[in-house]
Amino acid sequence: MKYLLRSKSAMTGLILIGILILVAIVADVISPHDPYAMDIWNSYRAPEGIGGTYILGTDDMGRDVLSRILVGSRVSLLIAVTATGVSLLFGVLLGAIAGYVGGVVDTVIMRSMDLILAFPSILLAIAIVATMGPGVINAMLAVAIVRIPAMGCFPLQKNALYALIRLQSSYPLRMLSS
Repeated sequence: MKYLLRSKSAMTGLILIGILILVAIVADVISPHDPYAMDIWNSYRAPEGIGGTYILGTDDMGRDVLSRILVGSRVSLLIAVTATGVSLLFGVLLGAIAGYVGGVVDTVIMRSMDLILAFPSILLAIAIVATMGPGVINAMLAVAIVRIPAMGCFPLQKNALYALIRLQSSYPLRMLSS
């Protein structure tokens, strides 16, 4: 923890993530216009800068781009957190199973992870979404599936600590949680 507090890049990342979360929480308050209100007469307006009415311009329906970005940050954060959580859950679970059981189960899980890693991540995610159909939930699942190998502990090594825990207790859950 002390290392993280001393690291300038870690603190910069933490501050940026904090600002992003804060912006997502107060997006309705700080957005200059209604992100859903359409004004066809103002469609495709060029960005006007800090002092202008539409800082980042408008889209084809005349909606303010800055307001839409601010409100859309909520969905982006939800997708990122959910996909990361799901991939972390399944990655660690599969890694623990592969390390604990070993043998054929370990080989099958490892070859499955190798299969996922054999394809470019974005291409595999697009293929999964194309197979499952469009939608935010399918996109989250596709990103989570592609990220499972990066989040998992493959395999957990059966070293001296493993042997010591095995001698102390034969309960599988205690061994996996140690």
